[in-house]
Amino acid sequence: FFGWINDNVGSVGVVFICIAWEHVMLLIKYIINSASSGLPKSILDSMKEEKIKAAKRRNVNLGARHRQSKMNLVDESEQSPQGSNEPGSSIIGSALPSED
Repeated sequence: FFGWINDNVGSVGVVFICIAWEHVMLLIKYIINSASSGLPKSILDSMKEEKIKAAKRRNVNLGARHRQSKMNLVDESEQSPQGSNEPGSSIIGSALPSED
């Protein structure tokens, strides 16, 4: 087979044909690898499910922290010397000079 090609295109042509054939094979390999996933669908689904569960847990924890923070601010405002109901007023009130 290569003898017939060598007769028609020469030895340099055969080298170029081999290099071109190799490049075509590498391109096909790249297309196949990029089209297929490295992990089975069941594993990808379970990973996605775990991400969703982690996000829900994070949201619940953040909501609980936010509610706790609001309760702490309300408790501080009830204990503030000026009797202000503004969040953080105890911090501002403590920085003001006393009126003694």
